[in-house]
Amino acid sequence: MTERNTTAVAVHIVEDHNDALCHIYAAIAKKRIPFSNNFLIHFDSHPDLLLPENLVKSQVYDKNVLFDRLSIENWIMPAVFAGHVDTILWIKPPWSNQIPNGVYHFKIGLESSSGHVKVSCPELYFISEMLYCDEEDLEEIRNVTLHVATLGDTMKNALLADIESSAGTTRPNNDDDSGVASTVDLAEKIIREHNDRFILDIDLDFFSTLNPFLSTYKSVDLYQRLKSIYQFKLKEGETPNDSQARRKLQMEPLSQLFKALQDIKNPDIIMERLPSMMESITNSNNREQLRLLIVDLLEKEDLTELDWTLVHDAGCTWDSPKQVLPHHESTEEEIKSLMREVNCFLSGIASPSLVTIASLSLTHAASSWQRSKFTSRLPRGRANDNSVLVCSVGVTAPSSATVLKVELGD
Repeated sequence: MTERNTTAVAVHIVEDHNDALCHIYAAIAKKRIPFSNNFLIHFDSHPDLLLPENLVKSQVYDKNVLFDRLSIENWIMPAVFAGHVDTILWIKPPWSNQIPNGVYHFKIGLESSSGHVKVSCPELYFISEMLYCDEEDLEEIRNVTLHVATLGDTMKNALLADIESSAGTTRPNNDDDSGVASTVDLAEKIIREHNDRFILDIDLDFFSTLNPFLSTYKSVDLYQRLKSIYQFKLKEGETPNDSQARRKLQMEPLSQLFKALQDIKNPDIIMERLPSMMESITNSNNREQLRLLIVDLLEKEDLTELDWTLVHDAGCTWDSPKQVLPHHESTEEEIKSLMREVNCFLSGIASPSLVTIASLSLTHAASSWQRSKFTSRLPRGRANDNSVLVCSVGVTAPSSATVLKVELGD
């Protein structure tokens, strides 16, 4: 690497992805990035665009309270409601399909009736989590623009067979992929609209990701058995409000049931009370499947380790049979292919104002990789001085910590 004078770019490496927001807020406080209307480029296998349950305005504006409420799936949108971010480009790998490719213009604000932060985007991703609200019923609204693009089109055909055979995944609809060049053009256009400033965020599970619930209570085939009980489809001609009301009727009894199971714990009491506890499950087929599943869990799993909340959380990821929690254990060649795509994209855009990298998911995925070591380089494209940011990631063994090295130069 040739020595040269470069402009420093702050790079923050976190384990839990939601901790990236702490560094974004710190950069705002130090005036390293604008206070409002930032552009976020988000590389990830997951959207991370949900909201903490029943989030209210006072919690959004108390950062300590907010940070305590965040988790890896819901850390971006609170910053949007606060006005710090107004445009998001989610760049996903070919196996991710929770939100289809496209551009989405919608509002975020406070629901008039509850005071909870919600969005006016009628996508299944939001409706299934009961985060939708009609625009006319939102207060203190802000505009949101979400772009969703798939990177890795050159490896798509090679992945299709594997995607279709992987448990918990379906063939993603990438027919509208337009390749790296058009994604670069889109990003450059938005960057110019934001005065050449943007935040670059990379979750390393972009390159390989596992659905952790697939290995949860495998003795009873938990995840697949939850599918028919929890899955939800939008109906043609149904309004978003009606869809969300139907989802609420489905989910509330399930949530209450598993909360009660977690509170009781005692298997004898559970078996005694189970018939009455399940009366609120109106679908008779689902009720019987659920009863059999609960009995199997009590009989086959270690009762001291049985976590009923985890069972419900696993079920909640079954929004739709077509838009699912991604699961794809990449080969080394697939990782290299995605790296080339990312390199091409990043080499075509301006330098970011801030970089955040989430590494925890890579550590979790490493134990199941067939090869115990890979090294990847993420060159960061052009600036006025042609500086390049390189992030080298090495995983030396399944049990080792992730080693990350960040340098500036070319």
